[in-house]
Amino acid sequence: MPLEVNSKIFYPSHGAGWIVKKKSIEFCGEKKDYFEFKFVNSPLTISTPIDKLDTLGVREVISSEKMHQLLLKLGETVKKTKDQKDYNKFIEEMKELDNTGNAANFVEIIIKCGCVRDNRLEDKRIIPVNITKSIKNSIIYLVAELAVIKDLTMEEAVKEFEEITKIKVDL
Repeated sequence: MPLEVNSKIFYPSHGAGWIVKKKSIEFCGEKKDYFEFKFVNSPLTISTPIDKLDTLGVREVISSEKMHQLLLKLGETVKKTKDQKDYNKFIEEMKELDNTGNAANFVEIIIKCGCVRDNRLEDKRIIPVNITKSIKNSIIYLVAELAVIKDLTMEEAVKEFEEITKIKVDL
């Protein structure tokens, strides 16, 4: 389904929101059509050329049912795994997953980084900032998408996320 004004979207690196306006902007003598986006998790409003949306990974939000399935997966007990031998490679993999803007990949980031965090806590080792940040950002993106899908405030979406996953959210 093509995106249009009032479409509910997810925009990688920005979050979930809506297309609020279509406009034409002339720049350097070239006129292009743009969509203006408003985000539930940020006061930021941005405009993006419509012909660049696919390249940027802008997509419609997933269905309510699919989101519920993903959140239930987060609530399951996760089998512990050993830390990656090559930590830098692991972080690159997490960045690649994050860059897709795919909700299932955010779940994977939370699970894998959560295992690394838990293993390090168990071994009394320091938890790298990028592990904590990856978990937090992925949670915020999922909560924001949940809010847009169900027409909730961020606070209402946080409550629902916490009830389903049993994961405490700190915005």
